[in-house]
Amino acid sequence: MRKLLWLCLFFGAYVWMVTTNNEQFVLERGKALYKMVCDWFEDADVDFHFKHKKISHQKKDRSRRWD
Repeated sequence: MRKLLWLCLFFGAYVWMVTTNNEQFVLERGKALYKMVCDWFEDADVDFHFKHKKISHQKKDRSRRWD
């Protein structure tokens, strides 16, 4: 059902864009959004100083009833 909803939504947006000659408007807004996201990622501070948890993969020997 969700796929059908998204298909109808995108098809409706495509029809609106083509019939109203808004291709250039959509292209400009898409480029502006892409540039804004790229600039945001470039300015984001990344902190690589975090503690690593030691994971011990040693198998514990459990005593068994029949031993």
